[in-house]
Parts: sequence; C-alpha cells; structure tokens
Amino acid sequence: MAQVIKVGIIGLSANTSSGTAWAANAHLPYLVKSPKYEIIALQNTSVESAQKAIAHYDLPSSTKAYGTPEDLAKDENVDLVVSSVRVDAHASTIAPAIRAGKDVYLAALAKQRGVASVVGLESRFTPIVQVIKSIIRSGRIGDVKSSSSVTIDPDAGAHGRKHIDYFAEREVGGNPLTVYFGHAVEYMTEALGSLKSLQSVLSTQYPVINIIDGSGAVVEKDRKRTSHDNWLLSGTLVSGALFSYEFVGGPLFPGSPAFSWTIRGSKGEIRVASDSFHIFVHPGNMRVQVFDFASGEVGKIPVEEDGFMGLPSPARTIGRLYDAFWESKFRKGKGKGKVREYRDFEDAVKWHRLIDGMYAKYDAEHVS
Repeated sequence: MAQVIKVGIIGLSANTSSGTAWAANAHLPYLVKSPKYEIIALQNTSVESAQKAIAHYDLPSSTKAYGTPEDLAKDENVDLVVSSVRVDAHASTIAPAIRAGKDVYLAALAKQRGVASVVGLESRFTPIVQVIKSIIRSGRIGDVKSSSSVTIDPDAGAHGRKHIDYFAEREVGGNPLTVYFGHAVEYMTEALGSLKSLQSVLSTQYPVINIIDGSGAVVEKDRKRTSHDNWLLSGTLVSGALFSYEFVGGPLFPGSPAFSWTIRGSKGEIRVASDSFHIFVHPGNMRVQVFDFASGEVGKIPVEEDGFMGLPSPARTIGRLYDAFWESKFRKGKGKGKVREYRDFEDAVKWHRLIDGMYAKYDAEHVS
C-alpha cells in the first residue's frame, strides 16, 4: 500500500454557487480517489460550515471540522494543508500551517520554516505541453525561431461573470492577467525554455462592464473594471527565439479558435488550436498539427490520454500535480524512476515579480 499524505483543506464549501468552487471541482475529485492521499480535516469560515461540507461531499464521519486556520494547523495528524480560497486570502489562511511545520499547497513562509511548498502552477503537466516539448526535442521542426500565441476570452470583454466578478478588480489580486498570464507563460516556457526578455503593453478596453449570471442575465450594470482585459507581450527566449503572447477580451469570431499557438522552427512549424481559451483546465476540441517545410506535408499529432482522463477536466492537471508532489516525498533519490518536478513558492515569486514589473510600467505610463 502506498504511503499516504493526510490532507486538511481550507475552502471546500458546500456552497458552489459563488466563486470558482475550485476546491470542489479541481482538488476533491482526485483526492477522494487517490490511495496516496486522505482528506482528514476541513476548515471553513466556521465549524458549522466545515461540517456541512463534510456531509455534502460524503466524507468520512471521522473528518475533523475547523473554523480557523490556526485550529487546523494544530491538528498533529495533518501532513499537508491545501488552501483553495480567493487569492487575497491565501497568506492569512496558510501562514498558521507553515508556522506549525506543515507542508503546504500555496505558501508564503515555507522556505524559512523548512517545509515543502507546492503552488498551483500545474499547467506544465498538461499532455499537450508534453507533446509539444517532445516534438521540439526530437528536432522535427529544427531550431525554434519564434513562438506566438493568441487567447480570446469572451468573459473579459463588455461583461463579467457573477461567480468571478472580482476579476474586474485589480486590487483583489485575482484577475485575467495574474491568473491566465501566469499559467500560460508557465506552460509555454516549459515547452520552449526560459524567457530572456519581455516587454508588455497592458490595457483596459472595457472600463465599465455589466455582470451576468449563468443564464446570461444582467445582475449588475455599470461595474467599474480596474483590471486589464487586453494585453500584448513580446520578448525573446534564452535560445534566441522571438516570443509573443496576446490576450484579447471580447466576443469570439464564429468558427475561430479561442486559443491558437504557433511555434515556427527552421525545418517546420507547430500549430495548436482549441475552442477553449483555458486549455489546461478545459482542453476543448484541441488540434495539433506539424508542417514539414521540406516535404510540404502537414501531419496531425494525437494527444495521448493518461491515467487522469477519468477525472473531471479541471481536476486532471491538479491530479498530476498532486502525484508529482507525492513522488517527491516518497520516491526522490530512491532509484524508482524520474520524479516529476513541481513548482514551489520560489517559482511563483518569479512570475509575480514579472507581473509586478508589468504593473509598475503601466502605472508609470498612466500617471494622472
């Protein structure tokens, strides 16, 4: 039997009508099925709320219910604390667990306390990324000369969704730039190699929006948007290849892909397209093609399924990340095969510093 990591989750609510319900949709499906993990505690805004979630998700009656992060941190049986709350509450919810010496999923003080941290930069484990990485390493398209990508998000245009209405507020910290840029550049550089330089142009093309519910009905008019809904990024990779990434908020032209990515090499070109812009959460109708310059032939590349395909779409890359964390705990250095690397707090800081630099540049250019 596998060694088991005992988990305490912060933010698994029985109420899935607000927010992204990320704990329920992305974390829970893997954790309840995996023999490598066991959920033994929940912490919500109150003990009663945690108890409701335990009952709602049919977790074992032995699952402990806590009302504060401090109480959860005191549970000596918990090995790993997972914080799945809105981004502006990450630090306050996870800090007690770090001080108590727990391993943490999302962290801020982990290194100085000597505990393991893992952050939600799971997009690098998406099968499509591994396929592209394999094609490039094989030399099939030669030396990479450029990479260009366009993402179109209808919910970042003239309207915003009620369950993530805070995406309109830059001040909250969770918005299209901080969320989608971080994940996209993470998987792109996983396939292509590190960035050497990057320039940014940020814009709010829709400064006043309507908030709509799941049916499309307007529930709030004229909400001010302070976050950025369009941006252009350009730069170079360490390899010398050019890099560009454009995010567009607004309606999608019928029949056009919501996500497109072209990687041009000296001997060929890779094209990726999907009707889903958030490809590592919802791959959509993914198409991968390779054009061979010498033969003139275009081939379709299959994206092979793995053992996580039975999970709901949002839970697949999260499951791969949990597996990588487990392997690092129990297989690293034991001669049992290569351990997949996962991202920790220091990696997340690198991307946040890049985003902070973009914001600083924008603010300097828009001094009133």
